[in-house]
Amino acid sequence: PPPAANSVSRGRLRRSLRACTAEGLVAEVFGACTGGAILTAWAIYLHASTLLTGTLLALTQLVQLFQFPAAWTTSWLGHRRACVVLVAASRQALLPLALLPFLPLSDATRQSVLLAVAGCSAVLGVLGNNAWSSWMSELVPKRIRGRYFGRRTALCMLGGALTAAATGCVIDHTPSDQARGVVLASLQIVGCAAGLVTSYIAAAVKAARRARAPALEAYPVETDRPAATSHLYTGIAATFARAG
Repeated sequence: PPPAANSVSRGRLRRSLRACTAEGLVAEVFGACTGGAILTAWAIYLHASTLLTGTLLALTQLVQLFQFPAAWTTSWLGHRRACVVLVAASRQALLPLALLPFLPLSDATRQSVLLAVAGCSAVLGVLGNNAWSSWMSELVPKRIRGRYFGRRTALCMLGGALTAAATGCVIDHTPSDQARGVVLASLQIVGCAAGLVTSYIAAAVKAARRARAPALEAYPVETDRPAATSHLYTGIAATFARAG
């Protein structure tokens, strides 16, 4: 290929990788606001038993059994579509927990809702992460895979640690049970909002690669329905392009 084509291809790849790194950082906000520590806080708030609390924390390991159907789901939907749809669903599945402190339900019913919602999110997460791994193996060239994922993981771990520490401090300094319910609901909303942003970024990269946009790698251009393209995608993509 001519040098100009190589330059465009490298530029497109850099923008995709920056968008994926940004998605990972925002995903850490989701994890800090909805992950194991917050699920434990929910269990304590709802006066859950030790068994239920342990089950909630073990969900991440238990749902790995769904890796087998995850491979079929990825093959059926395609790794890009499966990643965007299933990861988005897993991160929004936790949103109903934000209503728990305000619904006139018994603790036993709330505990059942907590377990069901957390389990559903965990299963969808396994299905989506399987597709994400396949997508990344296509997106990230082998020659830079180690360097890229090493840097991405380091940045995400740092962001996740800082966000988790902040959420822990907020919960620790909440004075009463009633206020703690409001705080947990608020964290759930923040986490799901962060999950929505990650889905927009992933959808933007997917749509742009499908459209082969040479200079707008993170812009989702619906070539068959240009009027349907959302300006929100463009705004997010432009922000990360300028930052990079």
